[in-house]
Amino acid sequence: IHRGAQLQQLISVNEGAATWDEWLKLRAVETAHDMPEFEQLTDVFHDPPPLSEEIISQVLRRGHKMLLSGSSKASKSFALIQLSIAVAEGGKWFGHDVKQGRVLYCNLELDRASFIHRQIAVYKAMKLPPDNINRITTWQLRGRAMAIDNFVPCLIAKMQDSNFDM
Repeated sequence: IHRGAQLQQLISVNEGAATWDEWLKLRAVETAHDMPEFEQLTDVFHDPPPLSEEIISQVLRRGHKMLLSGSSKASKSFALIQLSIAVAEGGKWFGHDVKQGRVLYCNLELDRASFIHRQIAVYKAMKLPPDNINRITTWQLRGRAMAIDNFVPCLIAKMQDSNFDM
């Protein structure tokens, strides 16, 4: 069979599961083998593991995830830009102490020029001198749509030698 100019050939037959349902069951079993074992609270109750350091006091720890949601035009992007600046400069975000560190901001929304102007405007509105702007790195991704299961490995590969705190 030809797909465009490429020749495609059948290289094997009668391999793997006989039906789709059988394949799904086999895949579930394979996935279960990669999962951690069950854990009893009695085994860790008196000696719990240490917590990761807080990035946003009482809100977010290093290595954790946070979702900021709201209606359109609710200023979510402004809040996240404020957070990136608070982390870079050290300070507060919505009244919470923020640990100073390095930030990677993945801009999926605005064109590059608009995003840069917005960052500058937020800095000025926060009345902070840009003493630590070198701690903010932006990855401009507007117009680069991809499925999340492709994006995450791409992001991890790009960050391989990086040392971001958030």
